[in-house]
Amino acid sequence: MPKTELTTITLHLARTAAFPEGSDQHGYVFVAPLDDNGHIDADSWLQTKSTCVAHRFRGNEPIKHGLLVRRAGGHKGATWGFDYNRSTHADDEMGFHFGEHAFTSGEYVSISDSDGGMETFKIYAVSPL
Repeated sequence: MPKTELTTITLHLARTAAFPEGSDQHGYVFVAPLDDNGHIDADSWLQTKSTCVAHRFRGNEPIKHGLLVRRAGGHKGATWGFDYNRSTHADDEMGFHFGEHAFTSGEYVSISDSDGGMETFKIYAVSPL
């Protein structure tokens, strides 16, 4: 059985038309239990989910604080994302195939915002909590 470790993951906005070099001022920092292969471990998340915090930063906007969540549905039966207000799902931002991605520095992931837009982020750092 692979070992699971709580890990801090930092994402920075990848290249876009507005940010041709990407942006380290736009991104996320979140905590997730990763197995030896860098995948989110759903069983470990169930036991540590209150520790799996998420922070979204966007230039001069206030930082949004929330939690890493797992919602039923989506590809392979579940979707991972960020929930900033537990009383509504209207502000949730969902990762695209987060359950299949290996969170390794230099790789890319996509996140859909609450308006349905999709942005790509480069995994900037992955470090033990």
